Amino acid sequence: MMQIYALCCGSLEFDRHIFFPDHAPGTRMTIPVSSYLLIHPKGRVLFDTGVHRQAITDPSANSSGNEVGVHSIGRGRRSS
Repeated sequence: MMQIYALCCGSLEFDRHIFFPDHAPGTRMTIPVSSYLLIHPKGRVLFDTGVHRQAITDPSANSSGNEVGVHSIGRGRRSS
């Protein structure tokens, strides 16, 4: 059986004009940030679209297109 969990990862606040160029600058909007954990008998998948790291200093920064990646998630700690 597969399980899916929606994970609330906070929210971000942006000027509405960034997403809707037809709107005048100055109106703030809050956007939820979420990720999803899929648990399948063959493994786990964490789906997180993320935010480009440049958004920390420049909320209007565009991504470079190189953010997609696949990472292995361990099944727990190994004892030494």
